[in-house]
Amino acid sequence: MTAQRQDAAAALGCAQEQIPIPDLEEEEYLSLFMHHARSGAIGNDTEYERIGIKIANKLRRSPISAVTVGKQLRRNTRIGFWEATANDVVLNETMGALWWSYQQLGADTRRCFAYCSTFPRGCKLKRDELVRIWIAQGFVNANSDAKGELEDVGNHYFDELLTFSFLMQVQRKFTTHDLLHELAERVAGSDFHRIDLNGSPKDIPAGVRHVFIGTNNGLKVVVEKNLDFRNLRTLIIKERYTGTDRTTQPMDGLEEVFDWLFMRLKELRVLIVKLNHGPKVVSVPASIDQMKHLRYLGLRFPGDKLILPSTFSKLYHMQTIFVKRDSSYMRVSCPEDMANLIHLRHVTAWMPFPNVHRLTSLQTLTHFDVKEEQGYELKQLKHLNKLRGALRIWGLEIVGSKEEALEAQLACKQRLTKLVLRFSNDTCNPDVTAEVLEGLCPPKDLVDLTIQFYKGSRYPSWMLSRQHPDAPKHLQKLRLSFNSIRLASIPEDSELFTHLRELRISHCDWDRLPGNMEHLVSLQNLIIRGCDEMKLLPTLPPSLRMIQICYCDVLRTTCKEEGHQNWHKIQHIPEKKFIIRKLSSGEHTSGDESVSGTLGRPV
Repeated sequence: MTAQRQDAAAALGCAQEQIPIPDLEEEEYLSLFMHHARSGAIGNDTEYERIGIKIANKLRRSPISAVTVGKQLRRNTRIGFWEATANDVVLNETMGALWWSYQQLGADTRRCFAYCSTFPRGCKLKRDELVRIWIAQGFVNANSDAKGELEDVGNHYFDELLTFSFLMQVQRKFTTHDLLHELAERVAGSDFHRIDLNGSPKDIPAGVRHVFIGTNNGLKVVVEKNLDFRNLRTLIIKERYTGTDRTTQPMDGLEEVFDWLFMRLKELRVLIVKLNHGPKVVSVPASIDQMKHLRYLGLRFPGDKLILPSTFSKLYHMQTIFVKRDSSYMRVSCPEDMANLIHLRHVTAWMPFPNVHRLTSLQTLTHFDVKEEQGYELKQLKHLNKLRGALRIWGLEIVGSKEEALEAQLACKQRLTKLVLRFSNDTCNPDVTAEVLEGLCPPKDLVDLTIQFYKGSRYPSWMLSRQHPDAPKHLQKLRLSFNSIRLASIPEDSELFTHLRELRISHCDWDRLPGNMEHLVSLQNLIIRGCDEMKLLPTLPPSLRMIQICYCDVLRTTCKEEGHQNWHKIQHIPEKKFIIRKLSSGEHTSGDESVSGTLGRPV
């Protein structure tokens, strides 16, 4: 492990042997600094190098200073600006150098960075969540980019922080360097307060606007301290799993605690509550309508259902609803008149309600259920062309014609990247089903498509045609769960298959895969699940890096049988995985069997 101070390392049990990390050598540090300040620049760098040496000498060989200051200098290449920077005494200290870099950001971006101090050091942040919170707080200036949505402007702020290393990426999430988090705390001032897991619940200062509580009894802390929340704009309560049993008894009186909060948080814009324990069903009190200014509601707990009261539809400023349990979206019961919330932009929850067509600002709708009821028709999606990200449409067996399907205008949802089209397992007319899927042509820029329980008599032209005007051009993942006629072959030069990287065939009654699989020159992953009738593999593309065969007994056996034609067809694939069904109770259970590399050696 590394630490900035010896006492910090000692506190974590590393006192016996500590190895001081020396500063970079002068030439190495200058090279690092100039890499960020001028790498790739065209022209004579002699003058920049002369001034760069002066600036680098001021930074005391701090790597984070070299990165942040260097990147700001790369953006402004005026010699006069470099000279002024070299003469700025604030660079003589690491925090001063970071402060200088912070001052070069736009005013709106600086405010968004300061808000990051709300979260604990090392906290992993999600881009979309942070941008939506900024919007809810009114930090995103819509006038700065008249052509873009608020989310586009907010993402521009986010990218600026990322470009200049005020945020750094850790896998799919983002965090701040410890020193930059300290800077955020300094510029944020007294508006922000945190109660961390290992800290004592100190009194929250009067007048504070943004509060983060990371203890495992955060809700009780808030209630028991009976604090003045009149000016509060943000309340985030996140219990942290500390290794104790998750089956601990849920908090008693959760609804009473919420009621207590709602009656006092009348200026709140953002409320996020994440609980490790809770009842199976949570009913939100009717007093939630007291929070007239609420724009962002985030709830996460390991229950089965959330019930929103009829008064919820009075929160006319609501922009984002995020409700989730540990591993999936939670079903939410909500008022019938939810469509009154015309400012809704993001619904990340499974909460069907009628007349969604009225929400023309909607950008996120994770689930849409087609029903045989007024207000739930597929045409409700017609004018929701701002939708982005993922959309799941269930109940497509109810749609009666291609014309009805076309009314959804899916091809116009240009910012959708993931789409799930789900039919029912019920028996339906194969010709009608085929017409419906024909009318559900996805948008051109879709990258992930799933079609479930399709029982049509044929395949849509947008899937098979070489040049369909509206078909996806950049699809990377395709998942098919079909009980219809077999897809005979992969059409050559079909735009839909050109960039395909993953193909998943699940629970199909096909006796074999489509022909011409070798034309899938970009395919890297092939997953076959629950296809008991499948016996033989076709010639597979040389690009494949992984094949997974799950619950296909015949195919699994022959692929492991040395000398069998199936065995020969997968020899070029580096990673091979086989998973067998778990046997019923009373029988010997071997669990999942997976093989990587050499066949015949189950792990």
